[in-house]
Amino acid sequence: MGIKLNAIGVLNNDKANPNTRHKYYPDVTFPTPKGPLKNRDIAKKDRVYVQCDYLTVGNRGEYATIDVTGRSRIDFAELFKGQVVEIHNLDHPTEDREITIDELLNVFGGEGSSVAQDLITDVAVHLMKGSSLDEEEQKN
Repeated sequence: MGIKLNAIGVLNNDKANPNTRHKYYPDVTFPTPKGPLKNRDIAKKDRVYVQCDYLTVGNRGEYATIDVTGRSRIDFAELFKGQVVEIHNLDHPTEDREITIDELLNVFGGEGSSVAQDLITDVAVHLMKGSSLDEEEQKN
C-alpha cells in the first residue's frame, strides 16, 4: 500500500495555472534630464509595465542551457521574448509610439542599452522567482 498525495497547494494556486497572465511593474530606474527616476515612483498610470505569463514547470527548461562547466544558464533575453506579451508606457526613442519587445531586445550602445538590459533582467528574474504574487499583483 503506497502513500497517496493530494495536489492541494499546486493546482488550486493561481501561480500553477499556465494561463496566468499578469501585469508587472519592473523595478528599474530611468535616466531623465532631471536625474534618475525610479519606475515605481512614477504615478501608476504612467509607469512602465509589461503583460507577461508566468513560467510553467513544462516551459521553465526552454530558457536554460548547460555551459562547458556543467552550470545551468538562463537566457534572459529569450525568456523575456517568450513570456512577455506587451510593453506599455515605454516610448520609442525616435517615433511617436511605444517600443516593441523585439526593438527593446535589439537596443545597443549608449544609455539605452543599460536601461534595456536592466528592464529585461528585472522581468526575467521576476518570472524565474514567480513563486508568490506581491500585493500589487494580487490586486490586478
